[in-house]
Amino acid sequence: MAKKKKVSKPVSLIPVAETTILGIKAKKFNAQYVKKGEYGVDIQMLEKVYLRGSESLIDSPQDRVNQFMYLVRSGKPLNPEYTQDFDLLPEGHLKK
Repeated sequence: MAKKKKVSKPVSLIPVAETTILGIKAKKFNAQYVKKGEYGVDIQMLEKVYLRGSESLIDSPQDRVNQFMYLVRSGKPLNPEYTQDFDLLPEGHLKK
């Protein structure tokens, strides 16, 4: 008889404290901008942006999250060369 393998939960690469901060940022952002008819963000978007920022040698993860949130809100990036996270933008966004 074959032995059953134990299935473990995937380990998050983002520290719990950072995940909490991302959740707070998403909640504040949505409270401020979604009511005005603008696009919102969710924690999954911000986590993906954070992970991409942690792999980058140029940006810090939180800087990248802040750049992404600015892009969602304003429709244009702070840095014109920032195009890496356009695939994560909300549906219907001008830059998607």
